Amino acid sequence: MILFQMIGARDVAAAAVVRLLAHPARIMPVLGTNNLSCIAKLDAACAITFDRERWFEVFEAANGCEVP
Repeated sequence: MILFQMIGARDVAAAAVVRLLAHPARIMPVLGTNNLSCIAKLDAACAITFDRERWFEVFEAANGCEVP
């Protein structure tokens, strides 16, 4: 399964926004676009719930090893 599908996002950009919003350091992503269709797709990422456990599951899947 592709990681962005594992998260429940429609594409890789939305998955990145979801992970940044859920990051333990409380990162605030900068979208870097004025294109309304891109902003609308990324806005859908805000509807995805992503707790700390899920964040680390995706982190481990992306890195291929467990977090100690």
